[in-house]
Amino acid sequence: MRNFNQILWNLLLILSSLFAGFWIRDHELFLETEWGQGLYQFSQSLQPPASSETPQEPETETEQPVEESFYSQEIRTVDNYDLSLIESQILEKINDLRESLGLQTVDSNLTLQEAARLRATETAVSFSHTRPDGRDPFTVLNDEVQYSYLAVGENLGMATLLEDEAYMSDWLFQGWMDSQGHYDTMVNTHFTEAGVGAYVEDGILYVAQIFGLPQS
Repeated sequence: MRNFNQILWNLLLILSSLFAGFWIRDHELFLETEWGQGLYQFSQSLQPPASSETPQEPETETEQPVEESFYSQEIRTVDNYDLSLIESQILEKINDLRESLGLQTVDSNLTLQEAARLRATETAVSFSHTRPDGRDPFTVLNDEVQYSYLAVGENLGMATLLEDEAYMSDWLFQGWMDSQGHYDTMVNTHFTEAGVGAYVEDGILYVAQIFGLPQS
């Protein structure tokens, strides 16, 4: 009987840790504590595929009707595309959303923008909240740029580059709005700064949002 109680107690501890770990990962809120980092690493090993976590353009079967206006143009190239405009439009939409909810807006941060551009580039290799070399996404804030933080969050998005900058910004932002985890990150009251990065490769637009609460 004593062994049974011990086993039951261990199972409850594991389930509690899993719940807390997934909550922290889904909300992308990583506080600088040994407990938080350990729990994050444990939950990362059990995370679902990236396609269930990030907004992607749904596949369309050829026999299904589609809007002709959307597919009437050839795939655009980065040569005639203003990626910085997409970045600024998305950040503006984030702040419009926060203002509509009575929340403090986030300031544009050039260091976070640089990190977001790096992460957008990396997602062309591995579209995941894990970097191509297997490390967690926020190592970019310590290794490639210098940003000391108390909390950070990341949203990723991708779409075929078929329409103009305004259309693509709207489409990606709506995808984040429709995903509870990504929405929660955009309206998280801990964050005071943000950077948005965009990258194009082989006709695909990749966008990363990185939010931060600096140490000072």
